[in-house]
Amino acid sequence: MHTEVRDVVKRPPLAASFDTIVISFFLQRDLAPAISTALRPGGRLFYQTFTREGALAESPGNPAFKLENNELLSMFPDLRLRYYREDGAVDGGSGCKGIALLVGELAAD
Repeated sequence: MHTEVRDVVKRPPLAASFDTIVISFFLQRDLAPAISTALRPGGRLFYQTFTREGALAESPGNPAFKLENNELLSMFPDLRLRYYREDGAVDGGSGCKGIALLVGELAAD
């Protein structure tokens, strides 16, 4: 097993090079295609970041670094959706107010 922490802006991942990708509180929309293609067949993407609606105090001040409603769903169209949650202004006791979470899987060959 190999684990790697990398600056994906400086070094985007190579195609079919990861079984699992975890992205937490980072948003650079133009990297979405490279992230999708970096998954091997059957690979999973775990992605969470801030939304504009219901933004937490810790969220970035610049709205360009926050997701629009349901935007995360459209960023990875090649992945099979396994889990999605976007609470916006409603917390519901989960602590996820202002955060979108997605788990997507690249179809196995």
